[in-house]
Amino acid sequence: MKTGLLLINLGTPDSPSTADVRSYLREFLSDPRVIDLPFLGRWLLLNLIILPFRPRRSAKAYKSIWTEEGSPLKVEGMKLTSGLNQFLKQDKVPVVLAMRYGNPSIDKGLKELEETIESERERERLFTKLSKEITKLNNGISQNNTRISGFQRQIRDLESEIQRITEQSKNRNTEHEKLNEFRENLQKTFENLADKKTEINYYDFAYSLLRDDGVKTKIIKKYLPFINQQINRYLQMMDFYINFTLDEEFKETVQSPIHEDFSYASFSEGEKMRIDLALLFTWREVARVKNSVNTNLLIMDEVFDSSLDGFGTEEFLKIIRYIIKDANIFVISHKTDLLDKFESVIKFDKVKGFSRKIS
Repeated sequence: MKTGLLLINLGTPDSPSTADVRSYLREFLSDPRVIDLPFLGRWLLLNLIILPFRPRRSAKAYKSIWTEEGSPLKVEGMKLTSGLNQFLKQDKVPVVLAMRYGNPSIDKGLKELEETIESERERERLFTKLSKEITKLNNGISQNNTRISGFQRQIRDLESEIQRITEQSKNRNTEHEKLNEFRENLQKTFENLADKKTEINYYDFAYSLLRDDGVKTKIIKKYLPFINQQINRYLQMMDFYINFTLDEEFKETVQSPIHEDFSYASFSEGEKMRIDLALLFTWREVARVKNSVNTNLLIMDEVFDSSLDGFGTEEFLKIIRYIIKDANIFVISHKTDLLDKFESVIKFDKVKGFSRKIS
């Protein structure tokens, strides 16, 4: 049985807007344990008195405490969840945050917790399977070493027999035939030994691939310094001065001059977008440097339509204009206020469910 921890807080709106506050208050105050009235009385109080007026005043209060990262209750809850995940990592106990009212719901939190637990179980099953395979290979190697020792003893015995027959030979013709026979047997033994050595080499090669320090890890170690160098190079180009590094399991470590304990989840959506773009440009750089084939085509779909802020947009435009050279860059966007930022623009319109070029 696998153990998980679900942290449950009261709840918070998705945003400080009046609509989201109204939705949150409707769910919260509809609970008969919050307003202890009969259903009809609670419905009339909620829909005729509270919801028409209260959400606008509550929204102003929420805006006064809202941060760039979101609701303080949810942000601190996520930080607590992250800290507990690190603390309980050795015990393999996953921690998930949920809200009694609002998002993420308890049902969603339980589902995420179940998926995390199942993922851990799958990793344990895979580890057990690989351990059995390694044990099987080790047993095969031991058996082949035993066979080799036997063949080597046979070789020594045959060589001694050949020496004895050579020294005691009286009838050259008869003894010569026996000598040839022994030599043929010896040759077959050598051939058999060579086959077994080849088989052992195959086992050794498979074993080296399946070990934790196999060829995959060596390849990752070789390219990690270059990957981390390129990621931070592109982050600095977008005026985002953090030290973002990946380890051999591609887990991130973030060092910031402002905050000591940071992770990818700690950043705002705009900052996450800059990290994502830096990773995208880095993988393209790795493909260009380490492969014999280079592509001159880069297609980016709706990068300006997501959470990238205005300053990040300007820095991103500088990168694709001045840093990425010898490439045909296509940027797909629904925004119309960026048309003057590009040398040429192709416009499409949707007609009867199909995109049609209009200019």
